[in-house]
Amino acid sequence: MSDVSEKKDPPVLEKDVKIPEQASSSREPLLRVEGLVKHFPIRKGLFGRQTAAVKAVDGIDFEVYPGETLGVVGESGCGKSTMGRLITRLIEPTGGKVEFEGRDITHLSMGRCGRCAVTCR
Repeated sequence: MSDVSEKKDPPVLEKDVKIPEQASSSREPLLRVEGLVKHFPIRKGLFGRQTAAVKAVDGIDFEVYPGETLGVVGESGCGKSTMGRLITRLIEPTGGKVEFEGRDITHLSMGRCGRCAVTCR
């Protein structure tokens, strides 16, 4: 038998965890998304009549403050990429609101998005 004991790290206590001041401040969010929706129509028939819709994104809400990072995790086909395309204005949302630095960019064209387009890309 060996008398060598294993070293164990001390447990991390709640008081030892520090939240960055940037993330914990009450400043305005850098990005605010409210009720974001994207439905893609399903068209059938000779005249391309809409018969149904695929609900790719259905009511997403979140805020990202300066100094924070947002991670999006989900199953294949759950709407992660569609959400990103909606926020960066690559596709037009069916509903909801996207604000960047306090400015509503939901329906801005890429030409009018200005600094937002540069920052978001």
